[in-house]
Amino acid sequence: MENGEIGLSMISLSICIDCGVDTDPYSHAQMGWVNRIPSDTTVKNLNIDAWLCGTCCGDEFDEEYDAETGEYNSDSKWEAVEKYQEEVWYPAVDSKDQNAKKWREAINDEDVPRIHALKEEIDGTG
Repeated sequence: MENGEIGLSMISLSICIDCGVDTDPYSHAQMGWVNRIPSDTTVKNLNIDAWLCGTCCGDEFDEEYDAETGEYNSDSKWEAVEKYQEEVWYPAVDSKDQNAKKWREAINDEDVPRIHALKEEIDGTG
């Protein structure tokens, strides 16, 4: 590595990478039944092994079928998901878990040091 570059590192999280809800089925902070799928992402030099919860995957929303073209329109589905996240889901998650909003902000801002600090906080090592 040159000029103080840091190599690629990895952390594993049980949170949803979109909303910050804890998807661990054995967690005290989990919000009811959460259907989750793996959602690995990279933020700068950090690989994050995390999840997408059912809400952020759009499980509760359907694509509209266009009878004229015989095709499904997913745009309306994702617009509905985003509206639901902003108006209902994020506030519900935030009321249950004080770190959820911090996770969303740190990931959206690509703030790797803050992501590490939040990980240490939830692991009890920070």
